[in-house]
Amino acid sequence: MTAKEAFSLSEIEAVTVIAEVWERVREWRVYFEQYGVPAAEIDKIAPAFRHIDDVSSAKLRRQLP
Repeated sequence: MTAKEAFSLSEIEAVTVIAEVWERVREWRVYFEQYGVPAAEIDKIAPAFRHIDDVSSAKLRRQLP
């Protein structure tokens, strides 16, 4: 959200983009498993996929659909 102006996005547009990305990224583990990525490899990359609660503010989370 702090960089929305750099991308010429309004607050509503930025929230929409964030929600769309989060909708897909939050299921990353399911996709990796479906494509046969070994559990050990999934565990190695898991730290790269943090939960939205860890990387956003409470205000932003209230704005998400």
